Amino acid sequence: MAHEKIGLADAGSFASYWLQYQQPVSLPDYKTIFAEQVRNIHNYALGMFYWNLGCLPLGKIVGAGGALKELTGHAEDEWLGAPPHFSLQHFLPDDVPYVMAYVMKFDQYLQQLKVEDRNNARASIYARIKTPDENIRWFCIQYPASYYDEEGRLVYILAVCSDISHIKKDNNPPFMSLLDSPLGEQKIFLCHNPGEELKAQPATTRLTSREREIITLLAKGMSSKQISNLLFISKSTVDNHRQNLLKKLGASSTAGIIHLALEKGIV
Repeated sequence: MAHEKIGLADAGSFASYWLQYQQPVSLPDYKTIFAEQVRNIHNYALGMFYWNLGCLPLGKIVGAGGALKELTGHAEDEWLGAPPHFSLQHFLPDDVPYVMAYVMKFDQYLQQLKVEDRNNARASIYARIKTPDENIRWFCIQYPASYYDEEGRLVYILAVCSDISHIKKDNNPPFMSLLDSPLGEQKIFLCHNPGEELKAQPATTRLTSREREIITLLAKGMSSKQISNLLFISKSTVDNHRQNLLKKLGASSTAGIIHLALEKGIV
């Protein structure tokens, strides 16, 4: 079984990546296309589960179901119409950069295949979610079906998220397995976390994954309000992170934070 290391992703690059699919296209009826898969969605589940169907050209979730309220705290009407990355807010903050990297890697892998072969490739992403009852549980995210337009661009993708905490309870980092049946190929993808190299530095300069993510977005010129909207956190939370970064890095301004982060190789 092959193993491949890939880099973590940040919210800015993740959002930018999917813009390639947000262009005018004649949209077929998703209810007809995915009727059978939704009807038999329980066959994909590995435990208690929820599912969502994203429409990439529209940039929103058009279908959702399962134990949404129990597992995410959000009912179906809150999911419908939300942007595809709405689901990311349910994962542990430390796991989000891994999940984003794996989702992008899976899409890049599919783009290398002929359209007719893409539904034969199966990805399973393993990451942790904090459920409404404040429990941290491992989940398996699978993509059992998708739909492409005549030019081979992704239009719809169906995701199923299953609670697998009854079989996985460790604190290892998230990972992704990919099985391509026709090619007989199976791979395990692991993310390289550059933050691990910071452990040798004094505790005051060790940054959390959320702090590194915010630095990256600040370096892109984003405001606290823009960052809060993108990460689904309050503006005051972003400002608190910014203040912590000033102290940890010994900077006196946002520009100083970015300069020192670049100097230390944090972003």
